[in-house]
Amino acid sequence: MKKNNIKIIVVSILNLAVCLTLLFLLVPDKVPYFTHPNGNIAVLGSKWFLLIGICLPLVFATFFVLTKKESVKIIMTELVILFLYENMLGYSYFCTETTFVLGAKSLIPTSLSLFLPISLLVFFYGIKLKTMPYKHKLGIYSKRTITTEFIWRQSHFSANHGYMVVGFFMFITSIVFVFVHQIIVESSIFVVLFLIPRIYVESQGKMLSKKYNDMNARKEKQQIFKDLERELAEEKEKEEKNKG
Repeated sequence: MKKNNIKIIVVSILNLAVCLTLLFLLVPDKVPYFTHPNGNIAVLGSKWFLLIGICLPLVFATFFVLTKKESVKIIMTELVILFLYENMLGYSYFCTETTFVLGAKSLIPTSLSLFLPISLLVFFYGIKLKTMPYKHKLGIYSKRTITTEFIWRQSHFSANHGYMVVGFFMFITSIVFVFVHQIIVESSIFVVLFLIPRIYVESQGKMLSKKYNDMNARKEKQQIFKDLERELAEEKEKEEKNKG
């Protein structure tokens, strides 16, 4: 864990140093903040607001180091990855342009700035699910999956593969939609893809939970019969003693 602490802090400091240097030397005074769904620049603003995005990875990395909660560490890790990616993408664009104009076409489509990082986060989430502790709130937490620790582990083993595959397909989809500016269609595809492994894991959990409950029911019935046999044997033994 200490190695992870050092790595995430070092990466965040490097991000801060590189982005600050680029901000002072190469980034124009006015930069795009938002774009329309069609990819045109909607809002321009001062480049100094980019300082927030530069500093956030280090803030999240600090929380990662200080906290002992695994759930917080997972969230902070994903946020660091997200902002490192956004900074890399943004500064590669900001540093290659001398001026930006409202209404001009942005060279960074929404699919790259929003949907592609979502695909990476889903893939990373899938990796983490394999070792998700029992009843962890960031896991596939439901009445069925928490029936037993065994069912939890089996469900999350399936979820691990499911979300990694979905993250990969999301990545491919985001690359395709770089050339097809259809945000609503892409959003719909992402929602469906994200729900598929969840529904599958829930169905697996339901099946395993039913088998477990049926097995327990059979055990209870067997135990009832054993108790009855023992009581009958005891009563018979008492009757024989009384006759003797």
